[in-house]
Formats: sequence, C-alpha cells, structure tokens
Amino acid sequence: MQAHSFHNALILSCIGLQAVACDRMSYYRGCSFTNDVAEAFRPCIETEVRKASSEVGIELVFDPCGPNDFLNFAWAPDGFQLYHELPNRAVILNAETSQVSVIGQYLPHGPGGWLNATTLVLPIPPLGYNGDEADLPVASRMGIFNPIAELQVMHEIAYGEPRDLQPYRDDQHMLMTAIDPADGQRRPYLFDPESGAVLPVLRDLGVVENLSWVGPDGLLAYHNGETAIIQEASTGQVVQQYSDVTRAVVHPDSTFVALETLGPPTSIFFQRLDDDELTEAQLRREEAKRAEFEADLPEGFPSEVEPPEIHFYDVERKQRYRTTAW
Repeated sequence: MQAHSFHNALILSCIGLQAVACDRMSYYRGCSFTNDVAEAFRPCIETEVRKASSEVGIELVFDPCGPNDFLNFAWAPDGFQLYHELPNRAVILNAETSQVSVIGQYLPHGPGGWLNATTLVLPIPPLGYNGDEADLPVASRMGIFNPIAELQVMHEIAYGEPRDLQPYRDDQHMLMTAIDPADGQRRPYLFDPESGAVLPVLRDLGVVENLSWVGPDGLLAYHNGETAIIQEASTGQVVQQYSDVTRAVVHPDSTFVALETLGPPTSIFFQRLDDDELTEAQLRREEAKRAEFEADLPEGFPSEVEPPEIHFYDVERKQRYRTTAW
C-alpha cells in the first residue's frame, strides 16, 4: 500500500472554516437561535478559509467555497493523479496540470484503487443493474483505466460489490474484498487487472467486512463483523483488537493505525460544552433545561446521537489516542 492510502482515511472536505460571531459561551450571553442559524448560512469567504486552513496544516485541493459532495476518492502513488467520485460521474484530476478527465458512462459500484501511477482499477456494476439496493448483484465488472480516464479493458467477475482495493506486494495484483456468490459472505481476494482472474487470499481471516494491509512485513487490520483486529501480516499474531471500532486503516510504515469509531452520546438538542468550561450553576441550569425539554418529547423520539470519531493507535507505545476535534 502506498503512503496516500493512509492519508485517504484522514483527508476531510470542508464547506468553510468561519469565525462565528456568537462564541461558545453564547448560550449564556443572549445570542439568539436566529443569529446562530444566520451564521451557518453566512457567505463563504475564500481568503478566510485559506488562512484558517494554513493555520492548522490543511492543504486544500479544490476551491474552498465550492460544493464538497465527494463519495469516494483515491490518490495515485505518484501523488499527482486524484481519482474522485461525485454523485453522477467519476473524475480523475491531475493535480500538477489541473487537467480533469471524466470517466464516461461508467458509474462506479464502490471505491476504486490505483495499482500504480498509470493504472486505476474501478468496480463497475454488471450490465442491467439499475441501482436498487434491495437487489444487489453477486457479480461485477472491473474497469481498468489510465490517468486520462480512458477505458483500457473491462473484466467480468463472479463476485459482488468489490471494495477495499489496494495494491498487493507484487505490483501486479489488487487486494480486495468481495461477496462470495456461494454463500453471500465477504472475503479477501486477489484480482489480476491483466487477466481478470480472481483468487482467494488470506484465507485464515475468514469473513471480513473491511481490510487494510501494507505488505508481508507490516500490519494487517480487518473487521470480522464483531471486532476490529490488528495483527502482524507475517505471523498472524494479534497486536490489538477493539469491539467498538468498525474500521482500522494501517499507516504504510505500520507505525499508526487510524480507528473509525463512535464518540460518547451527546444530546441532539443541547450540545453541551466541556464541563470544565462551565460553572457548577451553569451546568445545573443546562441539565435542568435539557431534562425538561426531553421530558416533553414523544415516546421513543431519539434525544441523543453518537458522533463519529477518528482515533489513533500508536503501535510502538501501545497507546490509543482520541481525536476530540478537527
């Protein structure tokens, strides 16, 4: 796996980073709901976004004030070609020349992956599939494209919904997961872009929901439906496992593992500040208002949400770190 694969798990798309007129303590300073809503729709100012991005080390690829409805994306190993999927088309952007190439009529069936700097492998739905989620096929096509989005060859495979595409150690095969038509379970496979052959691999893992692998001398991470497991690829020895993590993505050097999980429950209606920023009297008032409001909600109406979070596992220190904000 190339270095960009780990970065792909961490890149964020933002509509705008804006200063908010009503600060975090506005709940106690008379800032109205109308003002808060108005701030959310304040026009994006490009210079403000660029300045805020540079201050926190975020490098922008696209214009900061444009739409950001990206479904999937993947950087080529050379760092110049950016494949990204939009709701109605798939595109390859040359970040050096700004040339944009559209992948014609082939709408992807899942995230694509780069075998190398000149070969993009993209899952394509089988002919006749109309996009009905209730009728997902256990067959697919694999399109092989070059950096200017020209189709080189199309292979039909008897496996459904290919995902987790990443280059294998020989630079000739793609590691992926796909649904086995025999039992409808997802397992790891090797795909040969030249011949279209699909071969079982990493059989000891069994059924998986996702997979991240960085070579025979690095780490392997996967989710088996109940637990995210991180292990040594060469020996199979388990390094760490988490029941609350739904996907783990390994750094190319196997020094860190990004963990997708859910944060602690928070109220939908009262986004509480950190306790140490409130006085005891303010905290009591907020909790009382929250309890009174939620008591009047219809029975069964959700009052809390678990926001998604990204954590990091430091392999050397054997420590897990929580990212509280971006």
